[in-house]
Amino acid sequence: MNQFESKIRDHLASKLDFIEKGLALIETEFHLKNSFGTNGRIDILAKDLFGNYVVIEIKRSDQAARQALHELFKYTSILHRQLGVAQSAIRAILVSTVWDELALPFSEFLEITPYHTEGIKITANSQGQVLSAEKFSPVTLSSALNFSSCQSIHFYENAEEREKNIKIVSNALVGVSVNDHVLFSVDYTGSDPHVIYPHGIYVTFSSPLYLANEERQAKIKQQLNWEEELDEPDENFLVAYCNIFSSHDTMEIGYPDKLRVMTDSWSVNVACRSGRFKSNERLMSDEKIVQLAMQSEGGSPHYLNCITSPKFKDRWNQLRNDSQLVAKGNSKFELAIPMILAEISARDPEAKVAVSMYNLANTHHALCKLCIGDLRYFPRVEIVSKELNAVVIYQSSMNWNKRLLKISPEDFFRITCEDPIYWLTAQHFGSQFEFDDLVRKYLGLETIFFQISFQNSGEIEMDKLVFDNKISRRHASTGPNPGPVELFTENEMFFLKYRELVSGFAPGLFEQ
Repeated sequence: MNQFESKIRDHLASKLDFIEKGLALIETEFHLKNSFGTNGRIDILAKDLFGNYVVIEIKRSDQAARQALHELFKYTSILHRQLGVAQSAIRAILVSTVWDELALPFSEFLEITPYHTEGIKITANSQGQVLSAEKFSPVTLSSALNFSSCQSIHFYENAEEREKNIKIVSNALVGVSVNDHVLFSVDYTGSDPHVIYPHGIYVTFSSPLYLANEERQAKIKQQLNWEEELDEPDENFLVAYCNIFSSHDTMEIGYPDKLRVMTDSWSVNVACRSGRFKSNERLMSDEKIVQLAMQSEGGSPHYLNCITSPKFKDRWNQLRNDSQLVAKGNSKFELAIPMILAEISARDPEAKVAVSMYNLANTHHALCKLCIGDLRYFPRVEIVSKELNAVVIYQSSMNWNKRLLKISPEDFFRITCEDPIYWLTAQHFGSQFEFDDLVRKYLGLETIFFQISFQNSGEIEMDKLVFDNKISRRHASTGPNPGPVELFTENEMFFLKYRELVSGFAPGLFEQ
């Protein structure tokens, strides 16, 4: 929890009536302690007038919100199993200052959670004092429009050339069956003099395949000479319209997180709405359109946060597809995650499952951040399955085999990806995942999975998982294993030279 969230937590804890009349504080930062690596701290644990335990989680930003529901589900589930609190006696409240990205997944969460759950939208000043609070109203989940995570950007040196091409891009998209699309005008507002092309057309769309029947999908694919080998099916639409339109100074791939990052130094405005995005202008504002295009719940290329159940077949299949997209570049993830999801589905078709995945598939990038003490860029998975007889948590760990690095950074790059320039080029085109397994292999980093089971009896079991034709288990000790931190501290000279080498090409990677 960051400092601002801590201030909000402390203020709310002292004035719980802001959330609900009659709440009595039990503890802030309530520690769900165990020795198996699934420790958690509930922001505020309280009791209501009827004796129910109320788990209150606080999130202040959309960036933090992506993890909020996973944590809330995990904490309530462990509270139920570990401390023996009846499921009917547990409530959950999610408190946030912003709900733009949280709105849709929270509304879906309400369908799946077995606990009575509410959302509270608050306003707070810079000191964390809560000024107002109101209940969040869930959104309707029946919308047929769904922004694809496949996006693109056409850049121009001058705004006049950009404006001239907006209608041409729109027509090209309609020509490949992408009627439902939105084009944004993006203009650089920062101070970097090295930005050559400060104007752009940012392309977003709702996939024509979404909700289309099999006959319609087959017709679209036949029209576009469909390529099944592309990483994401919707990339076919980007390829197809770019065969018609190529009038730009340069072009880049886009995705929801990239658009979000661009808003820090670029203005983003709706330039063209087409299809149902045009017809629903009175229902969906331009501001809301921009927010939806930046949402990355579900099929982001690098992370996934989802809560669903095997009993919802469409959503379960979407989870399996999205998880494989995020797993790309990590062969252990690609092998293990489908087997874990299949095991959960077979064991309890009614299970409630929360998945949190992150895989940048770019270990060289993670090493740069490791040099400045930032561990967030290494891959990780946590799957929480609340079942009839237990709460089962599957968790990945990045372990180091203690082999010292006796080669130079130059040789390390040569062995894994030729040289730093080749890596940066591959990163630009999103293909660095192709050699990421090899990078981790030479570092001595291995992804392993553990299973922690909280049984109805109160017993807690932990096993290391081995994946072959099936999942087998070996009892695991609770002691910590060496990981990236130990890799860094035991190879300080290598990382000193590594930082010096990469700084010559990309000094910005070593900024916080």
